[in-house]
Amino acid sequence: MMKIILTLLLSYSLNLFSQEISKTKKNPAKIEQEDLSDSKTKQDSDNSEEQATSEKLPVKQHKFTLRGQLGLFSKYRIPDIDIDKKETDVFNAGSSLDRTGIFAIYKTNREAINPIPLNVGFEYRFQDRFRILFDQRHLDSKYNSTNQKIEGQNIFILGRNTLTLKGNYGFDETVQKFGIAYFHPINNFLKIGAILRNYRIEQNGRQTLKVSIDNPLALLPPPVTQEIESKTVYKGLVPGVGIEIPIGKNFEFRYTVELVNLKGIDNTKAITKFLFPVSIYSETSNLTYKGNIQNFEFGFHIPKVEFLTLRMGYTRERFVRSITERNSFSSEGIPTPRGYILSNALAKDIIVSNVNFDNLFFQFDCTVGF
Repeated sequence: MMKIILTLLLSYSLNLFSQEISKTKKNPAKIEQEDLSDSKTKQDSDNSEEQATSEKLPVKQHKFTLRGQLGLFSKYRIPDIDIDKKETDVFNAGSSLDRTGIFAIYKTNREAINPIPLNVGFEYRFQDRFRILFDQRHLDSKYNSTNQKIEGQNIFILGRNTLTLKGNYGFDETVQKFGIAYFHPINNFLKIGAILRNYRIEQNGRQTLKVSIDNPLALLPPPVTQEIESKTVYKGLVPGVGIEIPIGKNFEFRYTVELVNLKGIDNTKAITKFLFPVSIYSETSNLTYKGNIQNFEFGFHIPKVEFLTLRMGYTRERFVRSITERNSFSSEGIPTPRGYILSNALAKDIIVSNVNFDNLFFQFDCTVGF
């Protein structure tokens, strides 16, 4: 069998060799003319194939993209940090005027958290200009609060005493964005766009504290516990602008900035317990949430995998949260109009929180089109 295969290969090679010999015996000018003719024919064939290919692959008018984003090295300065520092003074000022306080609203000195935010999104594009956008980001962080010592007096405790607070604090946030955008190509290297989205931001805080009393004359022994829950919801339309810069065939730079001016409502409830609840405090506040969100990202379209894009970027958010109106209730004593008005006035002027969020992220986009 091998002999037959070798014989066939040998005869085929000899046949090719004889054709080359006969070709060299022709007129050189004729050979050159035939070569030019063959080259022209081949070029025409290639052009016709490219034209046929372009006709077979029309421009995609509709594109659908699913994306997933994971945040790394994130740092979030939550609004409760400023509230802890400023609200105690407001509460104590109000307490001295409108109630015979038994216990203060004890709070911990919280610090910035380092969550791992997760973001999922969907995007539809028509002719790569008109776009429908939806994104949802969620972050959750729980950690042990630092110890806090408070010097003070209490009607159940003789003399000066020191309260030591230890506890757990949890914070989570969910941001939903839905809207439209239009990006217009200025040239082959630049697109400028406008964005309008409806925002809904929900922030939840949970805190459980255990208070120990460092005073041998204390008439009531520990444990003393306090549970605090808060829920804040902001809503509103957010406008923005953006640019897109293609870099070569596979790279892209994108920058967007959105101007946020939202209104929200906060509900907070605190219960202080010995062996049973001895103090209940609740408040409802109307808030404003103003600031901006900037997003920088680089995209890399993976060669030979048309539907997959890898993105890396940085998100920077800066907000100022302030109180426009607050209504509170406490089971400690009988409120007076003067103390109630002063407490709310102080809350509006003093309790202003700076909220910062910095996030480095990686994102995968999966796109299909027709």
